[in-house]
Amino acid sequence: MFNVQCPMSKIAIERAESQACLGYPEREQFGAKLNVQRSMFNMLLLLAAATTASCQKELVYPEPVLKGSLTARFDWADVPEASPGKMSLMVFADGSQPVEFQFRGKEGGDVDLAEGEYQFIGYNGDTEMAVRGMTWGEFEVYSQETDLNAYSRMFATTRNVPRTKGTEEQLVIYEADELWTGVKESVSVNMATLGQTVTIPMEATTCVYNFVIRNIDNFIYVRDITATLSGMSGSWFPALHSPSDTHCIIPFHMEKDETELVIRGGVRTFGHCPDYEEGIYSEHFLVVYAEMIDGTKYYYSIDVTEQMHEAEHLIGGETEIPIEIGSLPLPKPLVNGSGFQPDVTVWNEVNIPIDL
Repeated sequence: MFNVQCPMSKIAIERAESQACLGYPEREQFGAKLNVQRSMFNMLLLLAAATTASCQKELVYPEPVLKGSLTARFDWADVPEASPGKMSLMVFADGSQPVEFQFRGKEGGDVDLAEGEYQFIGYNGDTEMAVRGMTWGEFEVYSQETDLNAYSRMFATTRNVPRTKGTEEQLVIYEADELWTGVKESVSVNMATLGQTVTIPMEATTCVYNFVIRNIDNFIYVRDITATLSGMSGSWFPALHSPSDTHCIIPFHMEKDETELVIRGGVRTFGHCPDYEEGIYSEHFLVVYAEMIDGTKYYYSIDVTEQMHEAEHLIGGETEIPIEIGSLPLPKPLVNGSGFQPDVTVWNEVNIPIDL
């Protein structure tokens, strides 16, 4: 910003002071010269500071910001149960990079902007998800990629985790966090609107699919179980009120229900197949990975495409998709010290007729 030519830098002055105190032969002459240098240095600093102060507004604010421009308020009437700890407001204007404002809690706060026309997107910023997009329509919240082998302990001890045919190229992503978004397509900021309150209605943009697996052979010998769901969207576009058309695999944990002797698991997602009504959709497979108490591992794949598309898709609610398996012939593991050591690094495919 300023190019101030100083005859002696501050570091050089400090070095010179130390030399003067160490008893150099010419320290008295040097000390007098040092005082002159320090005085010149201090004068130049004062001059630079005064010049900076007089030009600060023009340099920092190329467009004047209207203090007290507006107050952004997030409206939770449609999702009163939401309780985010932090909110983010992305402000978009044509020809400019988006600007983010952050607020503690869920209410919102004051926003100062230059005079102009804007578009707003609000979302809860207390998630592990990421965002991208430089324009209002392109802005998306997305789940980050993960490694299937690192997701579960039993995956880490095997070679390659098997996938359903046709899903080999799908990205593996983390399960979505609970997400609420809201948009305001047109906001004017000028002297006439100074102090206005802009209300942004919020909506839930993720849903939970619950799976139930029944009638499992050798249920008591199952030590660990995990599943993946394929063909799911990897992100959400708030301005479009729509999930992306990407096809991703989401791993999630399942648990044994010792009371009902079933296995349950739920996964939070952005949804799937935004163009389903136009006949464009992907297949969805639930792949269940089971580890028995002797370390042997089995997997089976269930085509749940029809169930996923027929199920009522309650955005923000929990959609339960029951999957009834007539017989899951998981072999009884070797117990009581048979002496045989199974290969625990290999996944064994279970071929079963499934009555959905």
